Parts: sequence; structure tokens; C-alpha cells
Amino acid sequence: MGKYRIVGTAAVLSGTLFFVGCGINTSPGNHSQRSHSTSSPQLNSAPSPTGPSSSPEDMNTSPSSPKATHATLAFQGSDVRRYVGTTIPPAVPTGYHGTDSATMIFSPTIYHTVEGFSGKLHGHTFVVDFYQDTAPSSAGLYVGVEYHQHPVYFGYGPAATFQILAFNGDNVVLGNMTQGTYMVLNLMTGQQNLQATMSEAQALPGYTQSTPPKQILGLSGTHYATNIP
Repeated sequence: MGKYRIVGTAAVLSGTLFFVGCGINTSPGNHSQRSHSTSSPQLNSAPSPTGPSSSPEDMNTSPSSPKATHATLAFQGSDVRRYVGTTIPPAVPTGYHGTDSATMIFSPTIYHTVEGFSGKLHGHTFVVDFYQDTAPSSAGLYVGVEYHQHPVYFGYGPAATFQILAFNGDNVVLGNMTQGTYMVLNLMTGQQNLQATMSEAQALPGYTQSTPPKQILGLSGTHYATNIP
């Protein structure tokens, strides 16, 4: 199949800038070079999302709505839902080439979808999926993003294993806090935002160098687990 690409500019975020490690290794299977470690800033706590508690496996949790705090930009999307199992909407088609590696080609028999999110962002639907590749030479987690029915990203995350930390602005924030590696991925363009605002990290209540939040932040009314199944 042809390669779809949407060219755009990652969202410009206000506030103090800091660099997060999210370099992508173009050599398939070498996850140790996916990202460069960054020092973890000392962060202030912010209130966690409110609303009824739900199981991480519950796909019918009430849709999210933007909710600003003093420490973070509000997520600009809405109606965000989490999916697992056979109900996960596809983010990229079979045969789609990796964003940063021409030799990485998506196949559902190789990259098994384990979790996905779908919602509305600036009037159009986005889908972000997470894949598990269990092959010994390339085991780890991968990411796929679709916006307005066009795939915009397929490739590595910030590390071989990572967590979903927050939805923020037009972005999803991924990270491995133990390693100090992060990725801020634009859900509209698929581009990495290398200059992320400090407020994005400050949205993580209870952050202590290596401790993630108890649930994905930015989606009010939900308690979705940060761990990818």
C-alpha cells in the first residue's frame, strides 16, 4: 500500500522550555538507542483528574472533556475512550512504512495491538494505538497514530517499554520515568515535539524522578491506567 504522510507542525506550547529525550533509532530491533536520557526536573504536584473510578479495562467510561489546571495546558480533544482486545480501532493499515525507518512495515501479525485510544481533536477523529512486538530481535512497544482518517505516525516510542503519562494540548505524552526518557507526540501531525513545556511534566502529581502518575492525566472523569497491557 502507499505511504500516507501528513506534514504539519507540532503544537507550540507556552511556558518554560526543556528538551525531552525522544530520538528515534532507525535500526529495527535496537531499542537501547531509541531515545536519549534527560535529567528529570523537580516538579510540583497538580490535582489528579476527578470523576467516578473505573476499571482500566472498562471501555465505556464517560468521555473526557478539556480541564485546565495551573500546571498544564488542557487537552484540546474530547470524547476520548480507551479500547482493548478486538475492539481497538486501527491507526495504521497493513503495509504502512515506519515514519523513521523504511524497513519497518506494519503488519498485524508482527505488531500486535494491545491498547488504543480514540477521540475528537479540532473537529476530526484521532486514533492512537500501542503495539507489542514479541520477536526476540525487536521485542518492545510501538506507537501508531491516525488523524482525520490518515495515518500520520508508526514507529518506536521513547524506550522499549514505556507508559502513557498524559494527553496534553494536541499531544500524547509518553515516557519511561526510570530511564528518564520521554516522547511528546502530536496527534494531528505525528511529529515529535522536541521542545515541550515544563507544564506538561508538572501535570504529573506525585512525580518523584521515577514514579508515574496513578492514572493517565488530561482526561477528566477517567482513571485509565498508565501501564500498557
